[in-house]
Amino acid sequence: LGGALLGGALAGLSSAPGRAGRGPGPGRSPATRPLRPPGVVDEAGFLRRCIRCHHCVESCHNRIIRPAGLETGLAGLQAPRLDFNGNGCDFRCQVCQLVCPNQAIPLQPLAEKQRTPIGLAVIDEKKCVVFKDGLPCLVCEEVCPTPRKAIEYPREERVIRASGTVTLKYPAVVESRCIGCGICQANCPADQVAIVVSRKA
Repeated sequence: LGGALLGGALAGLSSAPGRAGRGPGPGRSPATRPLRPPGVVDEAGFLRRCIRCHHCVESCHNRIIRPAGLETGLAGLQAPRLDFNGNGCDFRCQVCQLVCPNQAIPLQPLAEKQRTPIGLAVIDEKKCVVFKDGLPCLVCEEVCPTPRKAIEYPREERVIRASGTVTLKYPAVVESRCIGCGICQANCPADQVAIVVSRKA
C-alpha cells in the first residue's frame, strides 16, 4: 500500500502544473470535485472511513473506479473516484458496495442505489452534433438506463435538405431523473464528448 500511495502522489504531482508539492491546504478547495462510487453522499465521512484498500478498484468490471492522485487534494489521495471516459456505472451492479470492508461505500438495497445520484449529466450544446452540426442523434437517450429516461427532447425541428427531410430532436437532461451513472457520457459519439457528468453542487 505504501508504494501505491507514493505512486499516486507522484502521479498527482505530475498532473497538477504549478502546484507541485501543494495540497489544498487550510481554506483552499481541491482543484476538482471528484465523482465517488455509487451511494456515497457524505464526502467528509467517506474520506474518513475509506482505508484505500482498493477492493472496489480491483472488483469493478467496468473499470471506472480509479485511485485519485493529488488532483483532489491531499485529503483525497488514493481514495476511489469515478472515470466515465470508457464506461458508465452499471445500473444493476453493486459490486463496489459489496466488497467495501467498512461501508465507506454504503451497501444499499438495489432500488435505492438506482435512485441515488452520483452526479448530474450536463449537455454542452457547442459540442453536441444536433445543436452544432444539425445532425440527428439519439444516443444519449437510447442508452439512459433509468425507468423514466433522464434525457428528453422538448424541441424538435424538421429540416428540409437536398437529400430529404430530417427531423432533429434536441436533447435535454431532466435533472430530477438523472442519477449521473455516466453511461451517456461513455457512449456519446461526438468527436468531443458533449454530455459529461459532474458532481452536484
